[in-house]
Amino acid sequence: MASRRGNYFQEYLTKYAPFRHYTIARKDTSAHAFEALVDKLSAFEVVVVSLHQLNESPLYAYGIPQSARTFIERLRTKTNVAVVVFGTPYSLKYFDRLDYLVCAYEDNSVTQKLVPQLLFGAVAASGRLPVDVTATLRAGSGISTPSIKRLGYTVPERVGLESATLATG
Repeated sequence: MASRRGNYFQEYLTKYAPFRHYTIARKDTSAHAFEALVDKLSAFEVVVVSLHQLNESPLYAYGIPQSARTFIERLRTKTNVAVVVFGTPYSLKYFDRLDYLVCAYEDNSVTQKLVPQLLFGAVAASGRLPVDVTATLRAGSGISTPSIKRLGYTVPERVGLESATLATG
């Protein structure tokens, strides 16, 4: 689920693999529409779901509607689902049954560009949860993944080149 069609997250995912992007509006999405999408997406080997524009309020489920949580739970019974939460780690409590879960903490252009690179091995991951979320998602939990030396997207200086030299080519 994306905040808008064509966000940086979707754009950078597509740099690595062909993706079909679907956007679900936060409100007014019927259970029937979600079920139809589950049927459509179950044909894919892996589905990446990103959650954007979250809030910090547990009273409002951090901005994740029950319909979206039900959709993800249904989808995980049909195919492999990777959920990326662009927001508070406390919202991970709704997804502790998933095998593939990434908390990006912030929903901005930097994290939206970086997470696809992490998912495809261009950058290493070594994050740990700073708080207890559930009995299975405890403070300090997380996994580290190495970079597989796949091409990433960054400024030239990060790999020892100079932007000014490249610009005068």
